[in-house]
Amino acid sequence: MMMNVGKGWRQQFSRRLVRRWLAHGRRLSSENGMVTTELALTFPAVIMIVVALALTGAAGMAGVQVNAAARAACRSVAIGEDSAAAVAAGNRLLGGAGGSAGSVSVTTTGKDVQCSATKKMPAMLGMLGMNAKAQAVIPREDSW
Repeated sequence: MMMNVGKGWRQQFSRRLVRRWLAHGRRLSSENGMVTTELALTFPAVIMIVVALALTGAAGMAGVQVNAAARAACRSVAIGEDSAAAVAAGNRLLGGAGGSAGSVSVTTTGKDVQCSATKKMPAMLGMLGMNAKAQAVIPREDSW
């Protein structure tokens, strides 16, 4: 089957190509590999969202721990325990007694007990120098 090499040989060739593709039920512009490309482009964004959610959860947990530690220390001093026992109770809630997990301080002013707790944020937030802080103020029981 020889093609006519006249003026319209390109047109004839492209028509034959189109007919051949249409005869096999295929499209001229194939979409093979599009899903792979879309996944490759969106996968980093999905990973960043998952990491951001995990870091948000870790920051929330650190905030809850710090609040609980400050309240426990204040409650201990308010019912009559000494400050060292209150600091130890707060450090237990922060995750360690050695002070590596965080710090708890107790201040007594008149009728009130004021406690503050600080903990370094976990994971990447801690590398950025972020801390979770909380304060609690409770009146002494003997002041009622």
